[in-house]
Amino acid sequence: MKNGQIALRYAKALYELAKDQKNQSLVFSEIKALEKDVFSVKEFNEFMKSPLIKPQEKEKALGEALSESSVSETVKTFCFLLAKKERLGLFSAIVDAYQKISDEESGVIRGVVRAPQMLGGEEQKAIRDRVQSVTQKKPELTFEVDPELIGGLKAQVGSYTFDDSLAGHLRRMKEQLNRSAQ
Repeated sequence: MKNGQIALRYAKALYELAKDQKNQSLVFSEIKALEKDVFSVKEFNEFMKSPLIKPQEKEKALGEALSESSVSETVKTFCFLLAKKERLGLFSAIVDAYQKISDEESGVIRGVVRAPQMLGGEEQKAIRDRVQSVTQKKPELTFEVDPELIGGLKAQVGSYTFDDSLAGHLRRMKEQLNRSAQ
């Protein structure tokens, strides 16, 4: 079984447990914070992934790391289960899968919009409204500046890709001219 599938199974199990306890967003914020504060530390990550370290030693190190954080018992127990099953190396993938499950349940779609300069509030609202009308989901968009774009914008939202950049228009025009010349 591939790591992505394994991570998805763990994320589903954690999400269902959090849903039963009616604290999905709390669990997500806790695992996201752990990912950022604990599991992103290179030395800790290498220690946890090492096959030379015994699972008991990993659990002990994890216990010390978790004692310094204020995460719920649900998340602590989940982390210890991952340590026992030697799956802590999948923690970031589990966090990503959990977010996707949560987004799907709550009707949210995430994406990134790139433009040559920062878009104003009205422009951002218009893009959000358009994405919502196309996807029928609540968009959570991140707006970024991409100086390589000469004009227009590019958006990647869920499985949708929208290229309204000047380069995109020119590429499509070239393809159309090539097809008509044949």
